[in-house]
Amino acid sequence: MAEKLLAGYGRADITPKEPMPLGGYGGSMHRIFNNIMDPLYATAVCVTGTNGETVFFVTADAVNMPSDLADRAREKVLEKIPVPWGNVFIAATHSHSTPDKYATKHPAIPAYNDYFVDQIAEACFEAYEDRRPATLHHGGKVTAGLNFVRHYRIEDGTVAGSNYGDLTRRIVGHAAEPDHRVRLVQFRREVGKDILLVNFQAHPVCTGGMQFFDVSADYVGVVRSQVEAATGCDFAFFLGASGNVAHRSFWAADKTFGFPGNNEPYGKALAAEVLSGLTKLRPVDGTEVHVGERECVALYDHTEDDKAETAQKIQDYYTKTYDRPGANQMAVEAGMSSVYNAGSIAFRKTLPHDQQFSVYAASVGGVGFVGAPYEMFSHNGYAIRDKSPMAETVIMSCCNGSKGYLASKEAFEHGCYEVDNRSFVKGTAEDIAGKFLEILAELKEKQ
Repeated sequence: MAEKLLAGYGRADITPKEPMPLGGYGGSMHRIFNNIMDPLYATAVCVTGTNGETVFFVTADAVNMPSDLADRAREKVLEKIPVPWGNVFIAATHSHSTPDKYATKHPAIPAYNDYFVDQIAEACFEAYEDRRPATLHHGGKVTAGLNFVRHYRIEDGTVAGSNYGDLTRRIVGHAAEPDHRVRLVQFRREVGKDILLVNFQAHPVCTGGMQFFDVSADYVGVVRSQVEAATGCDFAFFLGASGNVAHRSFWAADKTFGFPGNNEPYGKALAAEVLSGLTKLRPVDGTEVHVGERECVALYDHTEDDKAETAQKIQDYYTKTYDRPGANQMAVEAGMSSVYNAGSIAFRKTLPHDQQFSVYAASVGGVGFVGAPYEMFSHNGYAIRDKSPMAETVIMSCCNGSKGYLASKEAFEHGCYEVDNRSFVKGTAEDIAGKFLEILAELKEKQ
């Protein structure tokens, strides 16, 4: 067995080579890009502990991480490298100006998905070969004005969770606070560049609007270029618990960045916080790597199946006309919040009773890594981090799957866009958070 941790880094280009649909939200999901603002990458960090166990932490500039693509990439890695299935964590940064890998009816997307899978595997192979002795350090910085829960308290005592409209001028505060801390995990290597993992929670939608048709890694790309230039480190970004967290605020009392097209000033501001936090890192006890697994059974929400037929008609109208105002009006008249709510209701009708899947977490020394195959809400991120036995806990959203929003119980209480577009029943997010805490406690005992 090695006397020290081994850490390696790999990066592969995943920038699309021909026009294809971009992901995003709302009407922006129909965009076909016409320019590349900045390149997209798949980045892999490979760590082998002094106990001989190896783990991969992979992040890709992508709006989502479909489980079938993650599984294909894992299979390619396992063909050449003898690690268990659960030891490969593949996450998306959730950057919204990247190819929509679910739009497989477009002729360019299937070929891009193949390229995407191959490049993720190549990044892993490079990271594996690049492993060098390293020491592990962690820390971070509490930021200000860089992320906001996008649900607001209104002056009449209600909470607005979407479609703010004229409610904007009646906002009196946020319904909750996000985790403002940027988390840093650094492998300081004896030979080669140091490796820096950055973990922050804010939707990467600076360039993801209907006005923009550019491929971009969003603010993630700006932070990467700024930090690498300033430190010489290799960089990897993992999106935290940001299912209900935005990079901007509609509340007039907040100092916030404009929208859209502000990825550069926002990225530079976050990069400055990262560089400030780097001065405060501390060494981590422990040098072993461990991975744990729990089986989950999540119940699909079928409480609105009686509306599904009407919802499908509204969705069909929208996909033929792209008349969003008209489709929204039809949805409201049918007792739904929007055309997107109608689409979600119609889709849920087609789902089975439940879904069974595994969730994984890892420990590297005293640092925990949670691989959430969905968009985790800030409430549940706090629950994990507050109760985690680890010195630092990194939450990786959209990891080894993209099951959409798993809204917290608090969000279900006041309603919001994310609840309208749910797949699973209330309480699912808390149940899975409990599974992650079980794994982390188990891993702590092994360190």
